[in-house]
Amino acid sequence: MLKPAVVACVFAGVGVADLVWLDGFVLPRVLDGTTAAPSGDVVAAAIVPELMATPVRVEPTVVPAPARPSIRDEPVARAEPERTRIPFPQVGRHELPPAADATIDAVVRRLQAEPELVVTVQGHADARGSTRVNMKLSERRARAVAGALTSRGIARDRISLQWFGERRPLARGTDSRAWAANRRAEIVWGRGE
Repeated sequence: MLKPAVVACVFAGVGVADLVWLDGFVLPRVLDGTTAAPSGDVVAAAIVPELMATPVRVEPTVVPAPARPSIRDEPVARAEPERTRIPFPQVGRHELPPAADATIDAVVRRLQAEPELVVTVQGHADARGSTRVNMKLSERRARAVAGALTSRGIARDRISLQWFGERRPLARGTDSRAWAANRRAEIVWGRGE
């Protein structure tokens, strides 16, 4: 089959760059990169070599080209992962407080009930003390929680560890409330691969 040849185009006062053949219609491509929808007004164009002066009916309605999404305009919505917090009330200590037993037991029950779940245990410290001491302390807190989970039957390959020292405070400030909130471990829930 012979493809139509576009010879000329006059389009109701809109600047037209050329005509485009789309799904059996001849559409003018307007200078701003959009195309016009097919329908009523006459556009002088020869679309078939045998009919060089045959008018083609096209309505002069410009259909905008689809907008490209902008990364800056549309922020990616990321769901915050679920977290379970275990406070460490004693300054400079990494041993699990007795109050943490109920939380650890609840975490173990959920991990046993949902075998596709994995957890990341994150250790944190308050801002008192040196950075080196706080990093070591937060590591010990993360290991203490992970040890409690494995001692209750959770496989080690379902648990990963991270520690941050004082770098990720839950509460900002230099008072006892902020320091108490920041002495913690967090269990971050996720799905295994």
